[in-house]
Amino acid sequence: METGTRRINGIKSLLRWLIGITFIVSAILKLISIDQFDLYIYSFGIFNFTWGSFLSRVLIAFELLLGLLLISRLYYCKVWYLTLITMIGFTLFLIYTAIFRNDSNCHCFGSLVEISPVESIIKNLILIVLLFFIYKQKELAIKRKGLITSIGSVVTFATIFIVSSPDNLYNALYRPKTQINNEALELVLQDSSLDEISDFEGHQIVAIFIPACEYCQLSMQRLASIFERHQLDHNLLKIIIVGNSKAVDFFQKETQIDSYPIQYYPNPVLVIKAIDRKFPAILFMEGKTVKKIVNYRGINEKLILDHLQ
Repeated sequence: METGTRRINGIKSLLRWLIGITFIVSAILKLISIDQFDLYIYSFGIFNFTWGSFLSRVLIAFELLLGLLLISRLYYCKVWYLTLITMIGFTLFLIYTAIFRNDSNCHCFGSLVEISPVESIIKNLILIVLLFFIYKQKELAIKRKGLITSIGSVVTFATIFIVSSPDNLYNALYRPKTQINNEALELVLQDSSLDEISDFEGHQIVAIFIPACEYCQLSMQRLASIFERHQLDHNLLKIIIVGNSKAVDFFQKETQIDSYPIQYYPNPVLVIKAIDRKFPAILFMEGKTVKKIVNYRGINEKLILDHLQ
């Protein structure tokens, strides 16, 4: 009888660890692909990038903390109910995405492990069943567990925001700058293939990318997301790809975006000199004058709207 009880308790402990590790792995994979997760949250049209990037990190920290608390059994009864409510909430959200959106990946495990909303719903239902199986387990009895839990929570959230700072915080702390060599840039824009950019009189944004650069691809996706949400004229966003026509095709295939004016420029040396070797470079231009230049982290929704509208 005691052997059977110990075996059942051992299985419950194993399942508790399994659920906890699932939350931890989910949080880590989201953190690894945080830029894609930010874009996914933004795609729902509820939050701007500033609040969306803050929310994404809060969700990651919450998942990580929940997994750690389940494994440690600190305040186990309260954590169990919080986990159940969380799983139900996630499942309802996934049902919405499965019905009203056509997402191939719900980003439950980031972008490295693609899983559809329907598959994730099934996964959540299995975890909910397992939660009920491990309902009755003893809490960890230690002194000052309130203090330990509070410190652990603060450290978890702080770690996530330090490891992957939201763009506003990152720019405030590190103040990244890209210098423009106006003479070299003027030579670039004199190319006959770039007349559409150099002859434009109003406000426009010119993005200079290398096709295989991950942050160039992410910049294109972020810029396109902002333009689509606010229904901005696509002709106000000009893309220069350093390379040739095959480089343009490669870039469009990787970003899955082909509805914006894209030109290629074959002289990488001159472009590198023009933007101080910093890719991607997003230029806020009025006519032929560069009013501001930012990199991927500096792409700001309000900044774009103020410049173009």
